[in-house]
Amino acid sequence: MDANKPAGATLRRRILGAALGVAGITLTGRIHAAAGRAGSRALEFGVVPYLPTARLLTVFEPLRVHFATALQRPVVMSTAPDFKSFQRRALDGAYDLYFIGPGPGWQIHRDRQHLVAAVAKATLRILLLVAQAGPVQALADLRGKTLATIDPLTVTAQVAMAALREQGLMPGNDVSMRIEKTPFNAAQAVALGDAAAAACPDVAWPSLPAELREKLHILYRSEELPNGLLMARPARDAPSLEAIRRAVFEFSASPAGEIFGKESALAGFMPPDMAALTRLDRFLPEVRRVMGRSA
Repeated sequence: MDANKPAGATLRRRILGAALGVAGITLTGRIHAAAGRAGSRALEFGVVPYLPTARLLTVFEPLRVHFATALQRPVVMSTAPDFKSFQRRALDGAYDLYFIGPGPGWQIHRDRQHLVAAVAKATLRILLLVAQAGPVQALADLRGKTLATIDPLTVTAQVAMAALREQGLMPGNDVSMRIEKTPFNAAQAVALGDAAAAACPDVAWPSLPAELREKLHILYRSEELPNGLLMARPARDAPSLEAIRRAVFEFSASPAGEIFGKESALAGFMPPDMAALTRLDRFLPEVRRVMGRSA
């Protein structure tokens, strides 16, 4: 086990043989596959924890299977207990391939020269959720109240805080900030009355339970932003960028990929427009500050 990975933080499955049958689930957050050439190093495939762990690993499992088949290598899929842990592992080179949010992924591209293999087709908007028929009818009504959000490292939190500042509200002073592990936890805090509003990426909104969505109202939608990035760490014993792109675009065009696109709310993957992604430069200072790293 990775010495930096807390025991019990995530779920683990072992998937063996060409049939890839599930042999068991433990609590370490890694999925092992035995497909691929005997003796080849397993590729580490990381997925940022933007959904509850069990749901996350279930949704991304078809992509892991496709990578193992198309790249003819064993593929080990894992997540992390939180966004900062995932970012630290990615910065430290723990993953050969990984799916990550746009701001954090762009930092690793800029600061570690990791490659952007693909971008989610669906654009990203950040939502601010409030209780249906509740007292908060405008952003200004959040003064003196609590906003639940996910890690300050994420674009979700950064856009939410920028929206508050545009209304003359200082996060942490005029509006208390409550940090939750996942968008589900943030939204649930509103439903339970523990927060007046929650920041949530629109990709996570469809995955919230229907009974939870029925209790919430979308107060604010941000402008469109580039969505999650599929990244590749350059290494001599890793597949080429061309092979990775070929595999992921084949997957996106397949029936399994269409299902994945709906269940992940990412709509599949497309080639990156690197010029358009430079819009993410504005998030670099805050991401670096949160991670305690400079360029």
